[in-house]
Amino acid sequence: MDARTGSIGKAQASASADRKWFRRQVTPLHLIAFLILFAMLLVLNDAYRAWRQKWLLDSANVPWSSGEIAAMQHGSLSDAAAIPELRGIPNVAVSYYDIDATDAPGITWALWADAIRINGKSANALSNWWYDWRWDARSDGSCGTANATVSFRAHVTLPRIKDLSALSPEVARDWQAYSNAVVRHEASHVRRAYEGRNVVIQAVRSSSCANADAAGQSAVDKIGYEEAASDYQAEHGSPENAVFAWGWGWRGSRNQGPAKP
Repeated sequence: MDARTGSIGKAQASASADRKWFRRQVTPLHLIAFLILFAMLLVLNDAYRAWRQKWLLDSANVPWSSGEIAAMQHGSLSDAAAIPELRGIPNVAVSYYDIDATDAPGITWALWADAIRINGKSANALSNWWYDWRWDARSDGSCGTANATVSFRAHVTLPRIKDLSALSPEVARDWQAYSNAVVRHEASHVRRAYEGRNVVIQAVRSSSCANADAAGQSAVDKIGYEEAASDYQAEHGSPENAVFAWGWGWRGSRNQGPAKP
């Protein structure tokens, strides 16, 4: 009985001597250490914000790539008419940016270096389109959305080899396969967008004057979402020609709107 009691007392004393850190008494040194740590965090945060601001400024001053410059141009309607996959779609313009390389590694590198940068991604080709709608009031002055009309326009940016005659037969064959696949991909985006104008106009016509713009934009957003899903499947699927693609050569982007620029 006494032995057990002594043993229990010894155990209690041992537990008391080995207290956990969070049970220890806070001392002035602890407070000083906390204040120093807090001050260091503030200094690091200010340093990060200064670095981030400089990085953003430096990024804004990076020269435009060839692809980006071409994407900002108006493009040529005749160049679009020469592409079979785009025939039958009105108001489509095409711009090209030149790839100044003659071998496969050089072409691959140029496609990366001259790629279009958009939304934090790189794209070898780009398709933009816009829907513009309007309506006139009825003769009695009431809302006329039932008679609304919509127009469609698009701009496609594509890469091209500056001097095809300088390519070897093997590289020329691979480039042609890649170029054809890119054209088909971008043309499919534009054609589906053109066909989607009926969805947009129905949304506008079935809405009130007050909500017509919002209804039209909602339809545009839905088309954009479907095209983004199509891009995702193409990007993660099996490309038709991966010699120059690097797995991301099929990535395209769209810019719907504004509805009434």
